Amino acid sequence: MPGMRRSGIEHTGSPDKMAAEVRWEKWEGSMRSSGARLTVLMAVLTLNSCGVAPQRVPVSTPPVSSYHNKIEIPELGIHMTDLPDDVTTPQVIRRVDGYQASLRIGTATLTIARLEDPVSAGSDVRDAAYRAIQQAAFDEDLGPKAHGEATVINGHAAWTTFSARRTGYNGTVGFYTCVTYAIVDQHLYRFAANATGGDTRPPDFDAAVRATSELTFGAIDRSAAHSDTAPSGLLTMPTFHPASNVDWYPPAAKRRGEQGIVGLEFSIDAKGHAQELRRTYTEASDLATSAQAMLQSAVFRVGPRWGKSGYQKLRFEMEFQFSIDEPGRGRRCSGYSPPRVPGAEVVAICGSIIR
Repeated sequence: MPGMRRSGIEHTGSPDKMAAEVRWEKWEGSMRSSGARLTVLMAVLTLNSCGVAPQRVPVSTPPVSSYHNKIEIPELGIHMTDLPDDVTTPQVIRRVDGYQASLRIGTATLTIARLEDPVSAGSDVRDAAYRAIQQAAFDEDLGPKAHGEATVINGHAAWTTFSARRTGYNGTVGFYTCVTYAIVDQHLYRFAANATGGDTRPPDFDAAVRATSELTFGAIDRSAAHSDTAPSGLLTMPTFHPASNVDWYPPAAKRRGEQGIVGLEFSIDAKGHAQELRRTYTEASDLATSAQAMLQSAVFRVGPRWGKSGYQKLRFEMEFQFSIDEPGRGRRCSGYSPPRVPGAEVVAICGSIIR
């Protein structure tokens, strides 16, 4: 995991509710999954697959319910069926390099991205080298214990990777992620399902993964889209590397048990530095100061064509979510929550208090 620092606390166990090998490791650092950047204290938990992957369903998969709701996302050419009643209307965002749709299925989040530029001839998501390039472009690092396998979506070759991690003090909260890549009509799609839970995968997470495996592709239709709306940001954001040896949770705020959200808007210059920062939302001044310092200390890994492409003129939105983990008082880090501004990058910062 880029920019990660291993803390050296490690043990192996098998909770009763998990029908798979579980391996725990403590990590500190950052990851990005489904458009979310997380900075938390993690433990890694490994399973054999997403549990409801398109090609293969392990024996240990919990029962899956049948639903009847349907959703169309014409901007991405996607038709989804068998969705539960608590699915939300997709939020479609036009990016500079493609389109992104996000929806909630209960407590789970499903994000779908489609890149506008056609892929090169011969591109194959099942090829490890090609996949590594895409994962780097999406700043995706699900950890060394993530499991990937070849899958199929609506007749198209795909690759699905599953990761389950622990966050918070003693790893009391599980963060589940399932990412699938597929190429359809020479365009790359990325599907990412995320949810938090306990030892057992949340049913909403399974529903989100199942929705991905059973969707169908159709013609792109953007006739209803607002053509006068300027694109916002990038699907393939450059990698975000804040200083890893700093506790970004302000000590005074941690002592007060202060939690909250800070929103920052900024641009990125050709050297990867955040410029022209502007606070868009803040719930506590101490947290806002720390979030701004964290962003200013970071270097985004921009490519050599960043300036030539004019990307330094783009504005980006990042949301910093501060939460406290204090087991003695029954408080747990909330983990990733959908941002206040749709499409904003998320940095979740967990402050642990042991009394």
